[in-house]
Amino acid sequence: MLYFPDNVTYGEVVAQAITTPAAGASATIVVQPNELWRPMGIRGTFTASAAAANRQPFVSVTDPTVGGGYFAMADRVVVASALIVASWIRGGAQNSPAANQFVTFALFDALISAGQTITVGAINIQAADTWTALSIWYERWLVSPT
Repeated sequence: MLYFPDNVTYGEVVAQAITTPAAGASATIVVQPNELWRPMGIRGTFTASAAAANRQPFVSVTDPTVGGGYFAMADRVVVASALIVASWIRGGAQNSPAANQFVTFALFDALISAGQTITVGAINIQAADTWTALSIWYERWLVSPT
């Protein structure tokens, strides 16, 4: 069970685009001041270049003040010159058949505080690999300053 601080006031569900990063880079989004997020799903299209077939998509959350956080890695490697539509779903099951370009991965269940960074990336990402059409759905609560 998740614990909500006493100063949480208002909640809503938000669907938001994530800025497309440069080729060879991960995408990031930062939880805004006075907000608390609980991710429901993250989706993006990953296109691997013709380089080696060893990339594994992931979603992570890091806290710049203490380090560490959460990590959800795909259970499959993306082959060279492939395109996959990767979805991480809270409470979802892994579904990544090798021949399918639409894959689903489990997402951690967590409350993420203001200032923490959500990253969508790939282990062993190559300079010409790209992430596009990125979006996140999350529950958002406003937190009164204490």
